[in-house]
Order: sequence, then structure tokens, then C-alpha cells
Amino acid sequence: MTEPLDGARAKLRRASDTLDELFKQIQQAGASRSYGFSLRVEQRYGVEDLVVRALIPQPLLDHVSAVAGEIVGDIRTTFDDAVWEMVSDPVEGKTAFPVFGDETGGEDGDYDIEGVAMIEGIDPEAASIIKSVQPFGPNKAWDPMFVVHELWKISKERPLMTGVGYLQGMTLVYKSPDGTSDSSKFVKVPPDVKDGDELFRDRRPLDKEVTGEGALLDIIFEEETVRGQQVAPLLKTLIMFTDDVLNALAKTV
Repeated sequence: MTEPLDGARAKLRRASDTLDELFKQIQQAGASRSYGFSLRVEQRYGVEDLVVRALIPQPLLDHVSAVAGEIVGDIRTTFDDAVWEMVSDPVEGKTAFPVFGDETGGEDGDYDIEGVAMIEGIDPEAASIIKSVQPFGPNKAWDPMFVVHELWKISKERPLMTGVGYLQGMTLVYKSPDGTSDSSKFVKVPPDVKDGDELFRDRRPLDKEVTGEGALLDIIFEEETVRGQQVAPLLKTLIMFTDDVLNALAKTV
């Protein structure tokens, strides 16, 4: 026995499963220190220096960008799939889930005219729910429906832009043979850091082991709409929002 909006739910489950796998990959990359900071010994003028450089591997970011775009596409089209399942006689090229940034006078026209036409034939209660989740008003950047729609439009044109988010710098811990340690040196990261940029340099201590600790890192979006937001948590929030909308719509079927 099928449940209401089974097709749309299947699309959203795929998005969720893909995100789970992406999250694991990001976590593994962080655990293996595949991005963030590179701590190594370099020779300059015949002297060994301890050097910290920014590590921002483009292949990792390219992968995250591609997969994030797939997830966003599945989330956004989940809404369209739901409308198609709910309208008795959908029309190709017309029937879809409307997303309007303005109720009237926007670039897409008036919601009560052009928007309502996209869901013609849908249950009135469902139509009310769809209108209630429209990103009307001045605070669109914080509206999940607006974010989904904007990222989806971008992802259809090009890969979503991502980067390494240095949420907190790194403390250098100098450990002496007698067990004492010094953690007074802290590596800060400028906002415009690039891969390979030198963040710290000092003469290599011959009698101490140096490790980097305390850094907080993640892969973030660099799109204007969601700049600085962590990729996996944001996508998880959008999936949860979509699931809530589906649950509300399913009650009208």
C-alpha cells in the first residue's frame, strides 16, 4: 500500500542518503587532516624552519560542490514532484511548486495569479500550505524555501562554490622531553587565505616535538546567499524543512 506523496518522499530520501555519505567523507577528510593546516619542516637559507601553511585542496572542494548541487537539486524537485502527485491533471511545463520572493510585483509576477496557476487543481488546504511557505518579506536570506530555490538556480548554471571554513585557528604545542609543554603560540587565519599561504614560520626547535591542536574546521558555502554556512548542517536543515512541508501536504491528500 502506497503512502501519500511516495514519489516525492523517495526523492527526498535519496537526498538524505547522499548527504549522509557526503558528511562522512567530509568528516574523514578532517580526521585525516586532508584540509585545513599543513605543519611541516622547510629549509630556507640552510636553516630548518617550522612552517604552517593553509591546506585547501581543490579536488575535495570540487567533489563537495558537485555532490551538494545534486542534493540541492533533489530537495528542490521534491517540491515539484509533490505537486505533480497532488494535481489530478498536471500540465507539462506549467504544473510545479511555485516559489515567489514577493507576493505582488516581483520578477515572476503576482503570486495569486502566476503562482496559483502553477498549482491549479490542487486541494485548497494544500494551496494554503504552499502559500504559507513562500519566502515573502524582507528576510529572504534566512528563509529555507528561498535558500533551496536560489541554490538550485545556481546549481543548474554552474557548480556551487565551497571553501574551507577556518572557524578557529590552531594552537601550536611545544612538548619537551621532560614532559612539560608550551602552548602559547596560536596560528591565526586571515579571511582571504589561499591554498599554500604561509600562516606561521619559526626556527625549528631541535629538542621539542611540535603538534597543532584545537583547530575548528569545516567545508563551507561561499555563495553570497549562504556565505560562510557549513555545507552539511545547512543541507540537513533544508532536508528537514522539506520533510515538514511534505508531511503537512500529505495530510491534505
